Amino acid sequence: MRELIKPNQQGFTLIETVMFIIIVGIAVSAVALQFTLNVRHSADPLLRQQAITFAHIYLDEITAKKWDETTPDGGGIALGPIVIGADAGELVRTDFDDVDDYHNLNETPLAGFTVSITVTYGTDWEDNPASPNITIPGAATKEINLTVSTPIGESLTFTQYRLNF
Repeated sequence: MRELIKPNQQGFTLIETVMFIIIVGIAVSAVALQFTLNVRHSADPLLRQQAITFAHIYLDEITAKKWDETTPDGGGIALGPIVIGADAGELVRTDFDDVDDYHNLNETPLAGFTVSITVTYGTDWEDNPASPNITIPGAATKEINLTVSTPIGESLTFTQYRLNF
């Protein structure tokens, strides 16, 4: 009787070929899925960096202003009552001349981005370990909270304090 399979025959069986195709298919699918996820989220760091840039621009602008409407240029004791919020006649950002004018400001500096700002009085700073025996009353500090929302729904919040100096 003749043998159907020769002992020195080379090649792959049908089962080995099917298993190879299945394993390669799974590997290619996994790589394609990871590639798709990377492409989908590739703009996220850029959007986050733009949001941080907007925060820097606004916070630099705010902290360059006077502490209060009634504070003398260069700082010092306010000469009148201090009110948080925009003063009469200051309706747009270009009119703002002191820190608290930015309270409740909501703007869209670029499509998809929103900037929201609140300004409140800070809390008393007493016996700070970095500066012992120094007390700064809350009435002499303003806390600026700025939130930037990106087009992908991410919100970044920044807090800065402005002292009356």
